[in-house]
Order: sequence, then C-alpha cells, then structure tokens
Amino acid sequence: MNKAFFIILVALTIIAVKSEFDLCQDFSFDKLGTTDTDYLADYCRVLSTSVDKTHCCYVEDDNGQSCQEISDDAYENIKRYKKFKKNTSSHFKIKCSSEYLSYSLLALLALLF
Repeated sequence: MNKAFFIILVALTIIAVKSEFDLCQDFSFDKLGTTDTDYLADYCRVLSTSVDKTHCCYVEDDNGQSCQEISDDAYENIKRYKKFKKNTSSHFKIKCSSEYLSYSLLALLALLF
C-alpha cells in the first residue's frame, strides 16, 4: 500500500513539474483557432499570472485582442482602471469579471435554503 501511494505521489509530482502552464502575458490566441470573444474571455480568466499580478483579463484595444495581467488594486477598482485606459486608447474593452464566483455563491445559498 505504501509503495503504491509513493509511486502515485512521485508520478503526480513529475506531471506537475513537467506540465506547461500558459502565462497570461505570453499567450497567443492563434493556438485556439477561434474568434468567439466570450470563449476567449473565459480562456483568459483561467491562465496563470506572474508573481506580482493576480488577474488575467481579456482586452480589446488599438493593438487587437489579448490577455492582459492586472494587479489586485486595478481589479478592485476596475471602473477607474477602465476610465484610465479609455483616456489613453481610442478603443478599449476589458472583460474581467468573477461571474463563476457569483454563480457558485448563488448555488450554495440555494442549497442551504
């Protein structure tokens, strides 16, 4: 039993180390082969971020579509962040909401009552 557990633990460790996680700043939409903005926005939300950033958001601006990392402060004040970016860019859209969290919270409340 202990040997089987150890082998599984080692295998999971190797898989975790060897697996490649796409970082938000390095991701290219060409890999996905779709132009559906809702799908791309959802995909951006699950990408890994660097150490000093906490959220990966889907952005449309003058340079095109991309995933952009933002800090926790910018996420907390997303309205101010959008206003600042719209002043520096002629076309700017950002999708960076936590819809999954709100839906899961509503489901939890429905189960409790």
